[in-house]
Amino acid sequence: MTEMGVEMVKAQLTMTSVAYTLIVALLFAIHRSITRAVTPLLAITTVIGIINIYMVLFGIKQTMFSIAMNSITLGLGIDYSIRITERYFEERMNFSPTEAVRRTIERTGKAILTSALTTAGGFGALAFSNFPVIHDFGILAFISITFSLLSALSFIPAFSYL
Repeated sequence: MTEMGVEMVKAQLTMTSVAYTLIVALLFAIHRSITRAVTPLLAITTVIGIINIYMVLFGIKQTMFSIAMNSITLGLGIDYSIRITERYFEERMNFSPTEAVRRTIERTGKAILTSALTTAGGFGALAFSNFPVIHDFGILAFISITFSLLSALSFIPAFSYL
């Protein structure tokens, strides 16, 4: 890896670490609960792992766009996880875990699905670019948003049982 590549990876780690720290601090300040601060990050961390594995498996080169992907994934995807987590804990005050999950998906799932699909579609359009960097970014963003949605709708309810 070139010196510039090493510096880009260091920058990626710094950006991602700062983003995680700020999100946990903010959620903890709002909820005064480490569980409620960390739960949304569990799903999105899985997505960040998937994106990085995808980049390695398919030989996507390190560019400014791909390096920023972890922070972008965190910024875009955390919204879905927070919405599901918040709704689950609201429902959990009055219902069993199973019923709270059902009600959460039923009452919040459609809005999150619509939001994620329109965002994924918008970024996914970049995959049709003739410029490789923009093309790769569009694919990564599409995958990132799609997996953020799937992760929020599946992992958050599962983590809530733990």
